[in-house]
Amino acid sequence: MTLQQAAVVKALAQIEMIFTFASSVFFFREHINRTEVAGCFLIVAGIVLLVLL
Repeated sequence: MTLQQAAVVKALAQIEMIFTFASSVFFFREHINRTEVAGCFLIVAGIVLLVLL
């Protein structure tokens, strides 16, 4: 077990939320609205920014 920065651990939790959205669309055929799609893009952008810095 290693000690990591809290931001990296929170980023992993955000990735889990994106997989939840993807599974609800592909497996359960749920429709998500534009606000949820925009939120997913913002999460991905934040994670990429975190990894690059």
